[in-house]
Amino acid sequence: MNAAIQCITLLACVAICSTSALKYCRCVNTLKRVNPSLIAGVKEHGPRPYCRKQEVIVTLKTGKSLCLDPEEEFTKRLLQRTQIKISHRWHNAKTRETGSVTTLETGS
Repeated sequence: MNAAIQCITLLACVAICSTSALKYCRCVNTLKRVNPSLIAGVKEHGPRPYCRKQEVIVTLKTGKSLCLDPEEEFTKRLLQRTQIKISHRWHNAKTRETGSVTTLETGS
């Protein structure tokens, strides 16, 4: 009787674990470019244990998500612009917190 309960418990655990959400790559198809005026947000996902490739997902103002090819020049420039905006926001937030501003001096 004890062995039967253990087997049932083991089968229940296997069933629960196998029905949990499996993670996978989101970007099966990628686009070379998207109209920049339609982009509301950009997310970059590096390689992960369940997906070996880099993924760049843009959210359009309509709410739709699309995948961009990370090797395309358009995507690389978009990611650079996004990083610049993030660093400016971070710098501005830090400036507001400390009340100080760092300026670069030129030689002239």
